[in-house]
Amino acid sequence: MKAIRDLALPIVFAPVAAGLVPDWQHGSARFVGASKMQPMDAVLALSRKLLGDVKSFGLLYNPGDANDVANKAIAEAAAKAAGIELKAVGVNTVSDIPQRLTALQGTDFVYAIPSSLLMPALPAIVANTDRLKIPVMTASPQGAEEHLALATVTVSWTKVGHEAGLIAARVLAGDKPADLANYKPSAADLSIVISASA
Repeated sequence: MKAIRDLALPIVFAPVAAGLVPDWQHGSARFVGASKMQPMDAVLALSRKLLGDVKSFGLLYNPGDANDVANKAIAEAAAKAAGIELKAVGVNTVSDIPQRLTALQGTDFVYAIPSSLLMPALPAIVANTDRLKIPVMTASPQGAEEHLALATVTVSWTKVGHEAGLIAARVLAGDKPADLANYKPSAADLSIVISASA
């Protein structure tokens, strides 16, 4: 976004980025958009359907990444509301994964958040959780489709793009980004992918 020199130019984005908008109900003076964020309560509900009486889950996150920290906070709030213990462990590099995952031993599952550090490392995460006998739920549909993870709750990029397009059309028609709500997926926008082999 630094490449766009005209600071008056409105920007409609696909992911909600940290600090760009004040809340879900309002854009900022310049930014408004649509998110692909999975509702964490839906992830926890699916985990209980698949795994039974889930009492705890683990989560790796990069403490240096604002989106990872935001995902951790969302998971903490959802875990508290569901009465499930969350064990969150910071990971700075991919090489940290094997050692840091041992801190999650004894949890009912590990949730792999949509992280630029962790998603490409999903095979390494799964290799280590398999050794620890912990199932993995993931934000990535490919993780379940490729039978790395047990399951995912996902939102269609097509739906997110459609919603971002509707917002862009309103901005082009003269609406101010600050007067528009950001799109956040609802339960009706979710789909579940379960790996039969995992």
